[in-house]
Amino acid sequence: MTDYEYSYTPPNMCYAGEHQTNFASLDMNTMKAMVAAANPDEVKRVAAGWSNVHSQLVGDGGVLKVFTSAVDEVLQHWEGEAARRFKAEADKIAKKIRDGAEYARYTSIAMNNAAAVLAEIKPQVEAMEAPNKLESGLDWLGDGGSRSDENLKK
Repeated sequence: MTDYEYSYTPPNMCYAGEHQTNFASLDMNTMKAMVAAANPDEVKRVAAGWSNVHSQLVGDGGVLKVFTSAVDEVLQHWEGEAARRFKAEADKIAKKIRDGAEYARYTSIAMNNAAAVLAEIKPQVEAMEAPNKLESGLDWLGDGGSRSDENLKK
């Protein structure tokens, strides 16, 4: 059986892993389309759902409590090698329930973080306006004729 170790990594945006999207290469319309239908409140509701899964698994009267109580009840009337093997397997199942609860808890945290970042970023992206040709030309002149994106890759 695999042992899981859990550690929380605070997001530097709304994710804890490496993203694969090269956002610097996307145009403004694509970026706007990515957040157009995004709903931070719905993401928060999903996070609450994951939190509820955690509570149902390991909270007061949750699955783990019911399961371990049933195992303890059976073992009050059972002894020997078969009972020990039964208990060992029940312990594995209890660990899987706890692991699942931790997964749900961390998923809830991640979803709440995503909702917070989305609530902050979405209005900023929606407020962006593409420059017209004159503005683009003036920007190009102001940049000394260079359109380097080296700062985007730092």
